[in-house]
Amino acid sequence: MKPVRLGIIGPGLIWQFKHRPALNKLSSDFAVTAFCASSDRHKADAARDYPDVPFVTDLDTFLQRDDVDAVVVLTPIPLNGPVALAALRAGFVAENWRM
Repeated sequence: MKPVRLGIIGPGLIWQFKHRPALNKLSSDFAVTAFCASSDRHKADAARDYPDVPFVTDLDTFLQRDDVDAVVVLTPIPLNGPVALAALRAGFVAENWRM
């Protein structure tokens, strides 16, 4: 089975210390294919760790990508709801994933 292509929205501290290490252990199941954030620092960190993965600063543009199967929303807590809703409206459906 092909890995699920993940788009990471808001690759900040929780991404660096929790999600990235977990996904590294699951690299046969998941592949990071795009990042989205407005921070230049997060862009630099993502480019260092994933030099071949595109980084987008506009959420609407990001949610139209055809190389993303699922998104991981890691924005600050007040933004999680609106960002998740935008992802759902763009066609990303919440499902139960089994590993």
